[in-house]
Amino acid sequence: AGAADDPHAPTYQTLANLRELPARARDTPIKESVDRGGKVSTGGMDGVATVVLVPETRHAVASIFWTFMNSSGPVSDGAGNTATGPLFANPFYATGYPVTEAYWTTEKVAGTARQVLMQAFERRVMTDTRGNPAGFAVEAGNVGAHYHPWGYQAKPPTRVASRRPRGTPPQPTGSSGQSKPPPAEAPRAP
Repeated sequence: AGAADDPHAPTYQTLANLRELPARARDTPIKESVDRGGKVSTGGMDGVATVVLVPETRHAVASIFWTFMNSSGPVSDGAGNTATGPLFANPFYATGYPVTEAYWTTEKVAGTARQVLMQAFERRVMTDTRGNPAGFAVEAGNVGAHYHPWGYQAKPPTRVASRRPRGTPPQPTGSSGQSKPPPAEAPRAP
């Protein structure tokens, strides 16, 4: 969701700053929003709450994303046929565990500022854009594909004070073993 050139949309650096914030209790309505600078304030649409608290990362999953992660549809049986079944045997298979809470934000979508719910997981950033066509409200961005050019580019961005040597893996932090991105202005989250 959102345009890559949106100067107000959250970035991976924004998400990194949200990782250590506490989880919401189960069944809590999600009414907080976040801006590019990571400032959390009240505001957001109705109808979304937390449903599952994940002990491995101490973050709760938003109801709209949990529904998507447990949805059914056409799946391959491995022999070239399709059948209707769960999209994922394990709801965290494609996304990994949540590494932030879900927050509302304003992003430019098709040239118009829109409210978007976003939540970072270990392998995806999921978004819910109300008003998108059926089947396209919930989207999952591939974090690795977006992060790699930013975290491992040949020459550093212009605003980086220091950076780890190329090829040196980031240092793990926290119980999930995930790394925090280097301290630089990051590309915006999908």
